This record gives sequence, C-alpha cells and structure tokens, in this order.
Amino acid sequence: MGPGDVERGGGADGITYTCQICGKTCTGYPRSRYCVQCRTTVRRETQRKSKARVAEKQREDGVMKQRGTGERPSAPSLGQIAVRARAQHMSYGEYVAKYGI
Repeated sequence: MGPGDVERGGGADGITYTCQICGKTCTGYPRSRYCVQCRTTVRRETQRKSKARVAEKQREDGVMKQRGTGERPSAPSLGQIAVRARAQHMSYGEYVAKYGI
C-alpha cells in the first residue's frame, strides 16, 4: 500500500471513538458509533424489527384482500371501452369524452 491509500477495517490508523451503547473506547472510522459487539446487536435488532414490519404489512394486506377492500378493480381495457361505445352507437372518442374514462 502506498502513502495515499486508505486501509479498510479501522486498523491502527483509524480514529479513536467511544461506543454509544457500552462506552467502550475503540478504533475505527470517523462515523463509527458502536463497538463490534454492540454493532452486531444493533444490526440484529434492526433486522428483526424490519422483518416484523414486513410481516405485519403482509398480514394487513391479506386481511384487506379477504374483506374485498384491498386493491381497486382494474380499469377497463381499450377493447372493452370500444365494445361499450359501439353498444351505445358511439365512437371510442365520443364515449370517452362523455363518460370520462
């Protein structure tokens, strides 16, 4: 490594900081907050909460779909609109202008 290269991993050349959780003094990057043990704990807790949020959202979506209030019905296709327009003896443009679809 040359004199301008930066070594990854927060070795002896890193800055000294204090863990925000346990107060342990460590060496690392300028934006480091936690020691190795606390970082692992925080990461696992964050992942657990994230998975719980996703699971809750999926449960809510499942309940909403079962009740029939989930997704909105899809808009009619261009072909379906054209068929409706012809049934009323109108062109596609006239039908869309009148009914605002």
